[in-house]
This record gives sequence, structure tokens and C-alpha cells, in this order.
Amino acid sequence: MFYFATSQVKTPQLKYAKTACMVPVWLAYGTHTYSNQKDQTVTEHHPIPIKALGEIAIRCADLAAMTAFYRDVVGLKVLKDFSKTGIVFFKIAEGYAGHTTVLALFASDAGRPELHAHSDDAPETGARSSLHHIALTVDYAAQDGIMSWLTGQGIPYRIQTFDWIGWRGVFINDPEGNTVEFVAADASLLADQP
Repeated sequence: MFYFATSQVKTPQLKYAKTACMVPVWLAYGTHTYSNQKDQTVTEHHPIPIKALGEIAIRCADLAAMTAFYRDVVGLKVLKDFSKTGIVFFKIAEGYAGHTTVLALFASDAGRPELHAHSDDAPETGARSSLHHIALTVDYAAQDGIMSWLTGQGIPYRIQTFDWIGWRGVFINDPEGNTVEFVAADASLLADQP
């Protein structure tokens, strides 16, 4: 569930009502739920019923270095290597209804120009990138081993706990400055509830 602050929300009558509420959006079920101005819960079906994240694609300046990082450091399995045409697909998880969840690495000039903009410039990374970070889910019990392995490899990492939801993230950077998070959930991380 994602929360969006909004000043207008679409009502079931397809008109817009002004509100200052937070709007929880249930993407996985294609349903939007929000509180109207009279504090009544309103639910409506959205015509795009998202079921899962299918793919994250990163435009790369150095496809070989990024491929080695996501294969050898992150540990993702290469699903298909089209590096001769500038694209490498990694399997993240089984996914939904036969569509494997993937990470795709694209050279800056790869892909179909009618679908994706191309540029001869190196992609923006780090603080100037529109990609904030990628979070890959791991088991909470595995995080200590991940941190030990990263230390042994000389790879610096950062840790942050998100006690509002019971998550802990271990953050590293890929060769082009993108942040990669290994995130896990555990009830012990939840803040005390009043």
C-alpha cells in the first residue's frame, strides 16, 4: 500500500472533491481507498489492476561493470545475456502469473527507440538520478551474513531501520552510483505501539 498526499481525489461520481487526506492506494488489488471529507471510507475499482512489479530497468554507462556487479556482488542470476545488443536481464524472483520479476541493464543506446528515449550522454546517477534506489527483499536472518560478506569483500554498506513498518535495510552502491538495498522485515524491528 502506498500513501499519496492529495488536494483532489476522484469520487465514485467521477467528479473531483477537494480534501487534505492521505490517500492509501492498494496497487496490488487495483483498488483505491480513501477517506472523504466526512471521514467515510470510499473504495473504487481502478481500471489498471496491478498485480506485481515485473521489471526494473537501469540505463548504464558501463554495461560490463554493472553486469559483473549485479551478478557477482548482488548475486542475481543472469536470465538472458543480450550484451552484444546492449541488454542483460537478471532474475530477481518467480514473479506473478508466469512473468519473472527481472532487473534489466540497458546500455545507454540500447532498446527500441520507438519505446525508449536514447541518448549519447552517460546516464545520470547518484543524487542527480531519477532512480532513488532499488530494494531487494532478503530474509532477516540472512542480513548479518550479507553484512559480513560485504565487509570481507571490502564493500562499504549503510544500515537503516524503518521501525514504522518493521524493516531493516542494508545499502550499498553499484559501480555507477545507484543505491541498492537488501531489505528484510521482522516484527522485532517495529516501534512500540501505544
